[in-house]
Amino acid sequence: MSEQPEKQIITKGDLMRQALKNFKTAYYTNHGNKKLEFIPSWLLHESEMLLEEHKHYSHFKVYKRGAIVNVDFGVNVGDELSGPHFAIILNKNDSPTRGVLTVLPLTSHDHPDEVKLTDTIRNLSTDLFRNSGLGVMLALYATEIGADEFYLAANPKFPNAKERLKVSLMSGEDKELGKSTFDIITHLIPDKNTAFQLLTGNGKRKSINLGRLLKPDGTPSDSVKGSIDNLIRTKKQYENYNLVTYAKVADITTISKQRLKRLSEFDPIGKIMVSNSTLTQIDQALARLFIKQKSMVDNEPRMNNN
Repeated sequence: MSEQPEKQIITKGDLMRQALKNFKTAYYTNHGNKKLEFIPSWLLHESEMLLEEHKHYSHFKVYKRGAIVNVDFGVNVGDELSGPHFAIILNKNDSPTRGVLTVLPLTSHDHPDEVKLTDTIRNLSTDLFRNSGLGVMLALYATEIGADEFYLAANPKFPNAKERLKVSLMSGEDKELGKSTFDIITHLIPDKNTAFQLLTGNGKRKSINLGRLLKPDGTPSDSVKGSIDNLIRTKKQYENYNLVTYAKVADITTISKQRLKRLSEFDPIGKIMVSNSTLTQIDQALARLFIKQKSMVDNEPRMNNN
């Protein structure tokens, strides 16, 4: 009787190594398939999300129906959506304990069964950017006005709050934005009384610790300069999102909230909202695509349950 060849045992480690080899082959032999360019960053992000799962999140951010979010859809097979895309949230009743969202991805390409948004993402975000960055700077400037007496008591030649604000804002990349922001802030907080009212709520002084506009030597604070540059950089990125946008109704999907991305602390993503008319059109398009017509249901033979 001939000896049977010993059966090779394939371990989980072998499978892991083969999988990584396959990913490398797909990435390095990429022939114009753009989604494969995302493989390295996608693998890293996926692994980080899996490592985070042990934390057992019990409190997630709550999103409103119609909010636009930025989703990393990863790298998927065939015609499945891949890469980062904006998407519209469809959930009617999101909650802090719910870790997933149902979304409709957005695209700048018009296809059948898609719904056109009433405005571009850039235009929908404009007011949110203004309020976001301005809110931080208003609170910071009010704090600086309150600190004037201490600065000037120690050094009468030290610039006052208004001068410190101007130096700080004009140190950013966009001088025009810096000047317009300076004019708005000094108009909204013209004096010490207005600053105190901003920092006071329900009779108690609010605790605000946002760093200082200037270092003791009079040069712009690194943290504040970094925040201003972040705001400008994020706003500039949104300037690119000025194309006509469509909701990909056929690509409705459910994603983990861990897949949501933000460019910076000033990114208005999650607060940008589509119009009610757009949501109504989406509901109608979903019904056309996925729900049988009432007349068709009525004409179908009914099952006898007896």
